[in-house]
Amino acid sequence: SKPSDDSSDGGVKKQSSSSKKRKTFERDNTDSSPRKKNHLNSIEGLTISQREKRAMELLATHLEECGGERSQSNNFRCKVIQRPGGRYDSVFFSVENKRFKSMVDVARFL
Repeated sequence: SKPSDDSSDGGVKKQSSSSKKRKTFERDNTDSSPRKKNHLNSIEGLTISQREKRAMELLATHLEECGGERSQSNNFRCKVIQRPGGRYDSVFFSVENKRFKSMVDVARFL
């Protein structure tokens, strides 16, 4: 039983060293993230009404992924507000004018 204990201890050590390598690799990926920049550039030129339509499409997709139906998003409307720093906030309102700050909040409500 001792050889198997030694091999399992060695396996644990190998896993921890490989996880260190993964962390280093992940750090390298986050330092140069062209995908994120490309994503921001693709929505950068949108108007507020285009952003609202896009947010409603994303809400419908999110509701579907959470086990609901896309049609449930028809009971909500979206308002996009530009903050002073240039970032945008999407706020969702139900038919009863209940305010939701995120798609997760809407899904939780349903």
